[in-house]
Amino acid sequence: MPKLLPIVFLIFFLVACTSPATPTAAGVTQEDYAIYGALIQASQASILGPNVKQIVINDWTGMDVQAGDIDRLLVYVKGQIPSLDPITLQDFKSINSQTYGLELRFPLSVTYNLVNPENFRQICNSQQAFKAKFPDAQGALTLSRVGFNQSRDQALVYLSTVCYKSGAGYLILMKKTGGVWNVEKRVVVWTP
Repeated sequence: MPKLLPIVFLIFFLVACTSPATPTAAGVTQEDYAIYGALIQASQASILGPNVKQIVINDWTGMDVQAGDIDRLLVYVKGQIPSLDPITLQDFKSINSQTYGLELRFPLSVTYNLVNPENFRQICNSQQAFKAKFPDAQGALTLSRVGFNQSRDQALVYLSTVCYKSGAGYLILMKKTGGVWNVEKRVVVWTP
């Protein structure tokens, strides 16, 4: 038995050192950024305007919706998008229970800037301040985290655009076909 003790200890030590650590709060994934990029590119003409040269993005994920309204909003969206998988909806709700920081990892062909929430609110409330800081942008975006179905070929994401005192919020269903994300359905969930 005494000869086995060092071997058992060595095996325990090797297993402990090679096991992955339990992750803390999951960050925004590369797949999330691929969806954000596809969504923003697809939205340039319809939501952002065709001549946008610069995009301003809130550097934290979130939704411009009161916490108590989220369940009603998701029921409404499910009624508007019958093809929305319940797992996608549940994942969206779960992943958006907290906010996450965004990084300069968006696959975009247009210039973009990330702005922290405090500065975001300040510049979005004044046309003069916004245009002074971002002369080539027409508004600012907020994005949620992305909810997925089990096969990860369907995604639900929230996008809002704020331009001074106006804007709109959308829940957008994305579909992955042939490795490419495309907008399948866009639902307006608020306007001023």
